[in-house]
Amino acid sequence: MTRPLPDRIETARLVLREPRNADAGVLFAAYTQDPAVARYTTWRPHGSMAQTEAFIHNCVDAWSGCARSPYVLTLRPHDEAVGMLEARFQGHVVDIGYVMRRSLWGQGLMSEAIHAMAEAIFEVPRFFRIQATCDVANTASSRALERAGFVREGELDRHTVHPNISDEPRRCYMYARCRSAAPGPPKPHPRPREGAEVGNIVLLARPSIDENSLNLLFSAAWPGHQVRRFGAVLEHSLAYVCAFDADRLVGFVNLSWDGAEHAFLLDPTVHPDYQRRGIGTSLVNKATSIARDQGVGWLHVDYEPPLAAFYRGCGFRPTPAGVIDLAQTRREGR
Repeated sequence: MTRPLPDRIETARLVLREPRNADAGVLFAAYTQDPAVARYTTWRPHGSMAQTEAFIHNCVDAWSGCARSPYVLTLRPHDEAVGMLEARFQGHVVDIGYVMRRSLWGQGLMSEAIHAMAEAIFEVPRFFRIQATCDVANTASSRALERAGFVREGELDRHTVHPNISDEPRRCYMYARCRSAAPGPPKPHPRPREGAEVGNIVLLARPSIDENSLNLLFSAAWPGHQVRRFGAVLEHSLAYVCAFDADRLVGFVNLSWDGAEHAFLLDPTVHPDYQRRGIGTSLVNKATSIARDQGVGWLHVDYEPPLAAFYRGCGFRPTPAGVIDLAQTRREGR
């Protein structure tokens, strides 16, 4: 019986390939001995090169079988190993696990790899479900899965031992991406589980959205708006929420964060034709809910005095803070 997945999977920035014994030294230097990388894994940091060599040897042996496919991740255009993504075959289900060098975190690379693997998996007729679990505190892992099209299905109590945190099994989220029961052409804006409605307006978290639609919305809502690139901003966001009237983007809010306790509400925008319908409040409330679910401790927002009542109605309270208008200081030559 041959392995169900291809020997090589390529993305715009990565190559997923078979492991080699020669990868051991590179992976040991990259992440296997790094406590920060191992924090939410089921293994402890490797204390010696020999441990990583044994691990890679096991992966090479697995590659010759058909129970699992542990891919090494390499960054284009080089063939240097920077992480791993493994598929474990369980009948019609594929369970995945992943890890990457810390210096590459926050660039969307793991989401890119997971998405590409998922597409390859669903090319195989017998696979209907791809699943992954992550510790409830591992917000980065949750984000990687959600950006790759996975949906959080629930929480599993006392599920997995993460020995670098506790010797007792911890609570985890279960994520899955499933083959459609009735395949067909993709819809422009499918409604995920977290979708909500405000009249005829649909709110979606993290939908596929193009920069032209965002610039059209911002140009209508903000006089003097200059066309800008949103890709890098959204890539590094905790989340973003869009409001649609059918396929028309009519509202947007972005959640930036510091990777830990603090998130920042940015660019809440509603098209002038749709204002005073409660859409702005719903966007902010949805973003607040997402931040809370992701374990964020503090949500911040900056606003001009005329918007104080609006944000107070959304649950924000004023606090002493300081701000420097850097654009103004540049104009004044300070």
